[in-house]
Amino acid sequence: MNHAERVQAVLDGETPDRVPISFWRHFPLDDRSAPDLARRMLEWQSAYDLDFIKVMLERYGPLPDWGAEIQYHDPDPFRLGELAEPLVKTLDDWERFTVLDVHQGALGRDIDVIHRIAAESAPDVPILQTVFTPFTLAFKAAGQTLYDHLRTEPQIVLRALERIAETIAAFVQGSLEAGAWGVFYAIQGTERDRITVAEHKQWGEPFDLRVLEAAKKRKGFNILHIHGTNTFFQELDGYPVDTINWEPGGGNPTNSEAMERTTKTLMAGIHHEKVVDYSLTQTTQAVQNAVQAAGGRRFIIGPTCTILPHISPAILRMAKHAARDY
Repeated sequence: MNHAERVQAVLDGETPDRVPISFWRHFPLDDRSAPDLARRMLEWQSAYDLDFIKVMLERYGPLPDWGAEIQYHDPDPFRLGELAEPLVKTLDDWERFTVLDVHQGALGRDIDVIHRIAAESAPDVPILQTVFTPFTLAFKAAGQTLYDHLRTEPQIVLRALERIAETIAAFVQGSLEAGAWGVFYAIQGTERDRITVAEHKQWGEPFDLRVLEAAKKRKGFNILHIHGTNTFFQELDGYPVDTINWEPGGGNPTNSEAMERTTKTLMAGIHHEKVVDYSLTQTTQAVQNAVQAAGGRRFIIGPTCTILPHISPAILRMAKHAARDY
């Protein structure tokens, strides 16, 4: 089987010739340049023989196009950029979120990354564009202020979310046209200790479904990344995606529980933070335990979120071999 066939077999509930695998980590010195990031992603896939490329974009996505200032820590290759200050402090700040031209600025750069990777990668290696949900971008821009404003002046924030969703849906379409097979749709800020199910259905779900509708325009595969602990795993299972990536435990279902709660393909097995301190033996055991819990079907080995930049390559090589040899 080639890479695409292996992934498709898992999505179809069949048993592939080996467990599919993919890793992603930040590249803080390269993610602001389309040529540099495309080169890095191609090198990453080649080094570990990954079954698909999940493009690792700059952590704040298009927020600079709406006026955010990001403070970088160059030349440190392991420190991520940070917002110099929240983009949204007052209700008036939600007017910053206009509909963007996705072929300009940060979004244009990120579409260009896909185009460059697609032009040079093997045709059987799926490429997934990272896409932050509208609610996630609002959360990154405002933090706790997002919830405060939604609970006091919801219409103002909802109008901003509408404009963000229109922009991100166009970004998805542009990414597919550039060569992406699908999206890695990352949802953050919707843990149960932050909002209720009813609030999510009003503030998040309508905009998510609009963006994911754009993602369905090409037959590839789409992953929903549910960030954090104590999340809405069961409620989000109805989203039109093929695969769910999440962090088992901490109020979320374990690998075996998740297999019983959804018919979708699952992706987990490598804790994105703990793996940095694993021994080679612990890494092998984590991968084997995850595959065993899933029964060897409908499962892709991957991190529960973005792996920390300073991870040892030896750990990733061991995870790859553990998946390949299982």
